[in-house]
Amino acid sequence: MRIVITNNKHPHYDRVGEVVQKEPDDRWRVRIPSKEGSIVTLVRDKDFKEIKRQVDAAGTPSEDGRYQADGQGCVERVSSVERDWDGPRY
Repeated sequence: MRIVITNNKHPHYDRVGEVVQKEPDDRWRVRIPSKEGSIVTLVRDKDFKEIKRQVDAAGTPSEDGRYQADGQGCVERVSSVERDWDGPRY
């Protein structure tokens, strides 16, 4: 799960990271990407918020062009007629 650290007293305040595991003392181990590699820090439940995954807009094609988003978090298959109309192969 991706999170942002919201406690302004935490040394990594306002940084985005990914929860790795829960520690026995009810803190969470979080990996934060950095230029030097990655930082691993511990945060408590009240010190972060989960980042919700944004839903792609309806009609957004996948990388291979075979699927498109429906705007509600799901994908639907694109028919060959639509695919050829959007990006003709000739």
